[in-house]
Amino acid sequence: MKFILVDIPDRIHFFPFSHTRSIVEFKVGIFSIKKRWELLLESQTDVYTTNELQELYTLDLAKEE
Repeated sequence: MKFILVDIPDRIHFFPFSHTRSIVEFKVGIFSIKKRWELLLESQTDVYTTNELQELYTLDLAKEE
């Protein structure tokens, strides 16, 4: 199963940190939020964020079989 982590609309409140990266890349302890979800789900995740930042992240919406 594919999991997509989505940036919250209130990401502007995390400026300037959220200006150059997705919120899921923020570190909480030694792991990023994205890494914590990947460890919990035991699966790779994709990131969906604003248009300006989306080119930094792969997002494969192809249907899995």
